[in-house]
Amino acid sequence: MFADRDWTIPTTLDELTVLVERIAADGELAPWCLGINAGSATGWAATDWTEDLVLRSIGPDRYQQWATGEIEFADPAIADAFAQFRALTLDPGRTLGGIRGIVETPVDQAILPLLDETPGCAMHRQADFAANWIPDGTTIGPDGDVDVFVLPGITDSAPPLVVGGTQAVQFQTDNDTNALLNYLASAEAATIWARQGGFISLNHLVPDDAYPDDHFRQLTAAIDQAPAIVFDASDQMPPAIGADLLWDEITAWVAGTDDYPTFASNIDNARAANEPPPSDS
Repeated sequence: MFADRDWTIPTTLDELTVLVERIAADGELAPWCLGINAGSATGWAATDWTEDLVLRSIGPDRYQQWATGEIEFADPAIADAFAQFRALTLDPGRTLGGIRGIVETPVDQAILPLLDETPGCAMHRQADFAANWIPDGTTIGPDGDVDVFVLPGITDSAPPLVVGGTQAVQFQTDNDTNALLNYLASAEAATIWARQGGFISLNHLVPDDAYPDDHFRQLTAAIDQAPAIVFDASDQMPPAIGADLLWDEITAWVAGTDDYPTFASNIDNARAANEPPPSDS
């Protein structure tokens, strides 16, 4: 699609904005497919989108301050990142089905119009587990049916990334348990796991050919090139906020029933009320 229409993979957010505007102006198809409906978890996909943009706009250190409540949602820098999300995806003509489509489309079905014989959209932003939602037989990679690129940053340098992680937690200290944890952390164990698919190791001693296809090698290259990786901000917030209130509030903001100052105030007030009392020591 990109080659046929003489589109260039964007290397900065400004270039992405220009591409989105160009696709929307052509009117042939929407720039994006996006859905945030996930039952009781509706809204989480919008938090992932905005976390990516916050990280790119303010950097990993301030992103972490935002995740922990030291920087409020009302902060102008955070508001700007959310405004950028709106301009890219929520403004008229940006997303297949418009606002109603975004709110009503299940997260795991949003990618499907991208793969139709006559595509309904040009792009879909999602975590690598979206590969589990595409029809069997669809190939991913530079020579596949669909390809991927990293959501760009402010400059054309590799941007920091939001990631998820798997942890092994040890509850007792003995030789056997210590040995198992040491083995799980080794390149040997990670190589076995990588060959099964669905897993990317941060251990640089895992060889590239351990990964089952070019798509996974694209992902490992993106992680290797990233100047920093951070964890999902909403997952770091107290569950009553990051996994309940934030999802509800961001859904209302996407739908247009709340403006951004109201949305930000509701989250910031809840986070302030949830803070532990200061220590006397």
